[in-house]
Amino acid sequence: MDSDGDGHLNDEDAVEAYRIEQYYTYFGPVKIVFDGDDGSIVYHLNFRFYDYSEQNRRLYIYSGCWYEGDITVAGTKKRCVLIDQNVNGTFDDKAIEAHKCDHIMIGRRNAPDACYVGNYVDADGALYKPEIARDGSYVILTKAEDVKFESKPYTVATASVKIPVAEAALD
Repeated sequence: MDSDGDGHLNDEDAVEAYRIEQYYTYFGPVKIVFDGDDGSIVYHLNFRFYDYSEQNRRLYIYSGCWYEGDITVAGTKKRCVLIDQNVNGTFDDKAIEAHKCDHIMIGRRNAPDACYVGNYVDADGALYKPEIARDGSYVILTKAEDVKFESKPYTVATASVKIPVAEAALD
């Protein structure tokens, strides 16, 4: 794989599979280096190669890139994991469609609460406005004071259904 984007493979090491199954072979994380405006950007990808037959081969590419560290939420240190879920090299993507959003997890180590990156993030039952660096280098949460909640009564329609049963079946 041309991990440094120079167009040559003679300066690269072969990527070894870490798991091989009957139809699937798994590789990664594989380090990729991109040129950015202010220097190199290191990224990681995972690959899964599917080979059922000559007519049915596919290569699946998944993000292998995330940031993980502690942030302060309401005066308490919390573990934060920021994932480039949609594999586009940025960490602040939000959209209505879930597959176009990045993920953020805030909570205790090994037990984070996951949610999509959006206008608000829930942490410990409170809403926060996230400020996430496009390159994932920082996350700042500011308590969302301007959110108004309303409770409205609603009624649920009920229905009854009669199912005919043969008397012989009840014996």
